[in-house]
Amino acid sequence: MGLVLQSRGLRAEKIEEALFLIRQKLFESNVTEAWLDSDDVLRLYELLRRFNVEYFDAMHAAVALGRNAILVTNDEVYKTLGVKTISFDELIKKIKET
Repeated sequence: MGLVLQSRGLRAEKIEEALFLIRQKLFESNVTEAWLDSDDVLRLYELLRRFNVEYFDAMHAAVALGRNAILVTNDEVYKTLGVKTISFDELIKKIKET
């Protein structure tokens, strides 16, 4: 997320603040983060071999598939890779319901 915000011209202080708030809301909503391991890297290159996808899309998909996790994204590419997703709007709605 930080790289995307930086590419949009946001300053480091604003990115840090946004990421802190996101992390806080995810924690409050019992959303967990996943770590990258060697199985994920193998799955990443399998996805790159099999599909015409970008590196970071394949990496996110590899981690999600390996953990049967749901990705928070508006990007439709993950559905073609068999990854479960929830849009940002859907996540915000769920957070407001709790």
